[in-house]
Amino acid sequence: LLTASPPWSDPDSPHVPSLANRHQYDMLIFTYPHETAVARALAEGELPWWDPARLSGHPLLADGQTGSLHPPRLLLQWLFPPRLAYPLHLVLHLAAAGLGMYAYLRSLGCGRAAALTGAVVWMLGGQNAVTYKYGSVLPLSALLPLALMAGDGLAGSRPAASAAGLALALAGMLMASHPQFLYYAA
Repeated sequence: LLTASPPWSDPDSPHVPSLANRHQYDMLIFTYPHETAVARALAEGELPWWDPARLSGHPLLADGQTGSLHPPRLLLQWLFPPRLAYPLHLVLHLAAAGLGMYAYLRSLGCGRAAALTGAVVWMLGGQNAVTYKYGSVLPLSALLPLALMAGDGLAGSRPAASAAGLALALAGMLMASHPQFLYYAA
């Protein structure tokens, strides 16, 4: 279904949306071209350093909001064309956000129903409802519950393992997201 929807539909299709659709504007002029440039570089066996086709050239790796080296994104872009990789990236991170929050709430002692309710609210509400289309923001929502769980574990019986988990979650946020979101999470 997502691959039939703009902006993931075939760019040569007569159904490409107008840029007048303000809800898709960022995705059409920034996100989708970025995903395509990264996929092109990876297909050529190179790191995605630069996109000469946007503006007068655009840095891909130096742009902190694009998450060009986020491992799940790289794997999906290696396996699928951008029109499939990007929606899969969004859906998988949205699901991971719900599963992560469920695990975190269960670790706090919440019952299954309460944890499920909290996970669904986290997954589909607030920030995620507004920013779901930005692939660089959604991984934060997937990693934040894991970072919280690891942070809570620092005072437990395995502080070294919790510190390592927290470091991995924060590193994942840094590789995937806007730098300011890592600051918010910390």
